[in-house]
Amino acid sequence: MSAGLLAAALLCASPAPPAPPAKVAPTLAELDERRFELHLGGRAGARFGGAPSLGGGGSIGLGVRLWRGLYLEASVGEGVFSNARPAPAPSSFRHLGSHAEVAPGEPDSAGPPVAAAAAASDDAASALLAGQILLGVRYEVRTPRTKWVRPTVFLGATHLHEATLGDLARAPGPTLAGTGEFIRHRTGVQLGVGLRAPLPERWGPVAPRFSVRVDADAAYYFDAHPGRVQAGLGVGVQVVF
Repeated sequence: MSAGLLAAALLCASPAPPAPPAKVAPTLAELDERRFELHLGGRAGARFGGAPSLGGGGSIGLGVRLWRGLYLEASVGEGVFSNARPAPAPSSFRHLGSHAEVAPGEPDSAGPPVAAAAAASDDAASALLAGQILLGVRYEVRTPRTKWVRPTVFLGATHLHEATLGDLARAPGPTLAGTGEFIRHRTGVQLGVGLRAPLPERWGPVAPRFSVRVDADAAYYFDAHPGRVQAGLGVGVQVVF
């Protein structure tokens, strides 16, 4: 009986199994080795080459780290710009003699072709909807001095789908898909510089996964349409995983 009591006492006195180790959040150095990053943001810009125009929009993209700070990036975006082609001034002189002005929506004595031409002119002068597909490489400078503010440089190919807001109202599906016959396709090159600032670790265990990105870029398109040269400034966020 004493042996049984001794065994029971030993079992009661045995130490509890150790608790599993607490999960430690990855450090910034470990996050720098992650393979993928997702970024999104907004951009404001101007277009030159012909009458200048202004506009802005947003984009979302994915980057794959190839080596150290070298990434292959692809993104898609959508923006709205003022049209560089002004609408033709309306004219009330159509034939000799006096005549009354025609209000919008009323029959035109000059016939349907004139009304259709006027509608086409208004449509051509409406704001531009520009969808962008961007593919290129971005290099990020990583040194002890640039741990929290990292300069970046980008070089890539850009492709635009341009239509007017009138096209969007008339044919939203083909406009957004870039398949309409009225879509203007443009291809060019884009160069950009920027900064990426990871959030500090003292803000929380997941903060370094997120960064603030600031970019400036310029693009040139190989065609004769207005807006061959485009420049912009963008601000966004990035998360690594």
